[in-house]
Amino acid sequence: MSSNRLVSPWIPFAGSLGADWQSAALTLLEKLFYYSVTIWSVRAAGFPLRGAAALVAVALLTIEILQMYLPSRSPEITDPILALLIGFGLQSFKRTSSPSGTSA
Repeated sequence: MSSNRLVSPWIPFAGSLGADWQSAALTLLEKLFYYSVTIWSVRAAGFPLRGAAALVAVALLTIEILQMYLPSRSPEITDPILALLIGFGLQSFKRTSSPSGTSA
């Protein structure tokens, strides 16, 4: 039995914190890239940013729930939470216009 099975799947970042920090950091950066690109692409397709982040988070949550029923898979709540955090981060970087019409 792998050590990931001993960690509760509903504790965010538990798998990353229990793993070797170098491989966990690389995996986290890879997920940050892929989820950011996915959210940005869904947003570019016409969804509002919050809706895009929610859509990606729901898709990731569905995948994690399905992994509970697959052998040798370890579900984690980290991925949907990471997508929501990315959406929040992108929302905070969104340009706002000042009353004069110039960007801030």
